[in-house]
Amino acid sequence: MFIKMRKLSLITLLLLFFITKSYSYGNSIFQSGEELTYEVTFLGFKLGTIRMFILAEEKFGLNIAYRAMSQMESIPQIPYFKLNATYQSWIDQSAAFSYKFEGSTRFITPEWDWQRLIFDYQKNFVVNEKWKNQQKTWLDTVRSSKKWNDGCSLFYFARQFAGSKRGIAVPTVMERDTCKTIINFTNKVENVNISSIDYPVRTLYFNGAAKWTGVYGITGNFEAWVSDDNARIPIKAKMKVYVGSVNIELVSWKRDGWTPPR
Repeated sequence: MFIKMRKLSLITLLLLFFITKSYSYGNSIFQSGEELTYEVTFLGFKLGTIRMFILAEEKFGLNIAYRAMSQMESIPQIPYFKLNATYQSWIDQSAAFSYKFEGSTRFITPEWDWQRLIFDYQKNFVVNEKWKNQQKTWLDTVRSSKKWNDGCSLFYFARQFAGSKRGIAVPTVMERDTCKTIINFTNKVENVNISSIDYPVRTLYFNGAAKWTGVYGITGNFEAWVSDDNARIPIKAKMKVYVGSVNIELVSWKRDGWTPPR
């Protein structure tokens, strides 16, 4: 069993290496100052908003990283339900893996959960720490030679490699679990209509499966459409959460020089 898992890990690393080398950093989706806003709906009813930011290019040790942030918020009109979450991720310039993650979440109760992940690739371990109301509730160290993604960095991994036309199991840390995210990059071109853009947008379609459960019960199969250009802006997605399948659509954006491709 150990030998099989080790072979699988080696295959995953080789795929990550090949995909990373298939793209130059000049074609990177990262642009400091980018802001993307999405509306989340269920059966036509608005549940909340997701905002994605690329804050800055920074030095992380001897490496270059992009600090990205995600903010999720439910609308106040939904009774007995409140979600606020802010995540930050320090992502390698290849967009293939993360160096660090910090997240704070408040779901239904007024108490805040806070988590920090440190991916130490030189020493081959992952440190996972969690707090609730400033009291540490979890500390774990996992030995691993893999390159990892977190709940924020996955957004950029999928964008960077959307045109690679291959499937891959992405090593992922979610909450307390080391798991994987399956992404099938099909390279299939589709025209997509959304309410914020008055013409069909040319997109690349992919799908996959989250082998984990995240905030608000995000799990299972998903579909996504990103712009068919160098920016790879996510235009639309479908995901499973506690209430069922939700739609996520781009409603506003700020990115220098970007226009949705016709």
